[in-house]
Amino acid sequence: MNLSHPRRSIQRAIARQGQKAALLREGKNAFGEPTAPEALGALEGIFYTAGGYLPLERQEAGRIPENRQPRFLTLYRADVRLGDLLQLAGKCYRIAGAEDPGEVRLCLILSLEEDADV
Repeated sequence: MNLSHPRRSIQRAIARQGQKAALLREGKNAFGEPTAPEALGALEGIFYTAGGYLPLERQEAGRIPENRQPRFLTLYRADVRLGDLLQLAGKCYRIAGAEDPGEVRLCLILSLEEDADV
């Protein structure tokens, strides 16, 4: 399967509308305590919010609010793990999910959660 055209399309979109983010991973010392996050490199991708789930327990006046979830579209990288940190535009996000659409190692859609601990 030739994936060069879709890959170039994603690269062009990221080059035009993308943002740079730092990828960090929390380490552990010899006692298993968390240490300061270490930098793994930079990611370039498109930050957006998508419709998440509907929290039914928070109904107000018969309306169901939709929870918007931040996401980051980037080219495929094998070293991205769940729980890694993404520092983007002054905010720090924890990677809660990583999806490879079509399982073809073309791009990653990272589901993010805002992390106030770091």
